[in-house]
Amino acid sequence: MAVEEHQDYMCNEKLIEAVRSHTCIWQTSSKYYKDLKAKENSWKEISKQVTRKDDEESRKECIRRWKLLRDRYVRECKKVKKPTGTEGPPYTPKWDLYESLSFLRDVVRHRQ
Repeated sequence: MAVEEHQDYMCNEKLIEAVRSHTCIWQTSSKYYKDLKAKENSWKEISKQVTRKDDEESRKECIRRWKLLRDRYVRECKKVKKPTGTEGPPYTPKWDLYESLSFLRDVVRHRQ
């Protein structure tokens, strides 16, 4: 893994752990899930933790990066659940961050 890739990986891990501790962002059963002020405050804290900055640009970048990570996780989950139609081995995710995002497993909903 190149230095830049390693830094991105570490930044992504830090973001995932920060978001994980703020359930109002991802836990649909949280009483604060629909509370926009709680989410805004959570993103401020996450931005400070991950980027060490407290500005709008940093918050937006954290939100953007989180959405990319979450969407990738959802796509990987679909591949795992999708029957291949053959008798080959089931799909095994190879993405490094798949297990780090496993706390989303019960809240991810797949569209039909």
